[in-house]
Amino acid sequence: MQDEKLENVLNLALNVPQAEREKSLDLDVGYNEEENTWDLIVRYTGDIRRLAGESIRITELLGGYAIVTLPENEVRDFSRQPEIEYVEKPKGLTFAVANARSVSCVNPLQSGSNSLFGAGVVIAVIDSGLDYWLEDFQNGMGESRILFLWDQTAVGTPPAGYQLGAEYTREQINEAIATGNRSLVPSQDVQNHGTPVAGIAAGRGSLGGSRYRGVAPESNLIVVKLGNTGGGFPRTVELMEAVDYAVRKMLEQGFPMVINLSFGNTYGSHEGNSLLESYLNDISNLGKLSICVGSGNEGGSGGHVSGVLTNLPEGIGTEMGSTRVQLTIGEYETGLNLQIWKSYVDEFTIQLVTPRGERFGPFSRAQPVSRFFTEAAEIFVYYGDGGGIIGLNQEKPNEIKGLH
Repeated sequence: MQDEKLENVLNLALNVPQAEREKSLDLDVGYNEEENTWDLIVRYTGDIRRLAGESIRITELLGGYAIVTLPENEVRDFSRQPEIEYVEKPKGLTFAVANARSVSCVNPLQSGSNSLFGAGVVIAVIDSGLDYWLEDFQNGMGESRILFLWDQTAVGTPPAGYQLGAEYTREQINEAIATGNRSLVPSQDVQNHGTPVAGIAAGRGSLGGSRYRGVAPESNLIVVKLGNTGGGFPRTVELMEAVDYAVRKMLEQGFPMVINLSFGNTYGSHEGNSLLESYLNDISNLGKLSICVGSGNEGGSGGHVSGVLTNLPEGIGTEMGSTRVQLTIGEYETGLNLQIWKSYVDEFTIQLVTPRGERFGPFSRAQPVSRFFTEAAEIFVYYGDGGGIIGLNQEKPNEIKGLH
């Protein structure tokens, strides 16, 4: 069943058997099989707290956004409530670290009369954690420059208003450093990604001198170690809560802040209209705040394709213009989630052609959810107003044929 308040990929996930969701890798993100619940991103108006209950947990974020956990069989009824504007499922995140300060033209800003080293500014590093033990993140007196550390993976007392992890203060971190007792603040950067990211942003270069100094070595820090209650990489729900946490600290204490996000994904239309993107855009107007996002590690590699379909010149009959896009899937891949986005006013059809020449489609809005079988694959198609999504569970190359 199609629900216009639910994003397309969530509609598809709710119409696909759980076993197939697991194979797709993407469709299952946000679902807790043990509890049969979903973590969802919601845009709302009014008082969303009235919708909370024994089976529905709500974490309110700034700007009319919330993270909602609720049973799968209640998702559609929840979306129909008048307070709910739009609902998205979480997306997985991956690392996306940037280069050093020299290629960012920072050095001229720190020479001569400029001397811009970040004094008075707070940098929020939202990543895989940080090794607070390192001198790079301490001041000249051996005290930590970390004002707050929220470890979403830890067991302890979460920050007020949030429901996972443990929060540590600067005083607790200083005590751990002074006594040599890491158990007082047991947070670690096991993946060793957030620590070098923070070093690039704010490290003092204590081991290598000014050569390895970060961009803002005199700034203070807020650190959020992203977690995922389901294991693996964190999701966009944890990211949004982390950003919300940092911005609330900024508003409470009145300091200017830069948020660094070196986690990301390549999901969506890239037009900035997902709930995560609109949320970041909305809160960027609060206080003296800048949000920096890693440029990613993809470079010129594959993963995207775009083009323009046009009608053939008049007088050539009824044949229309077309384009072909080949999809190559490795033998190790058990599933593929493909999204096709178009300009709103454009009309075209899409066919899927297998290596054996089997054709499926053209897909139609009249039948928003379709399921097809081949010898090597099971194919789910969701046709929605916001973009087409095709989920393939197979191991061989396929071809998408779009007809204008």
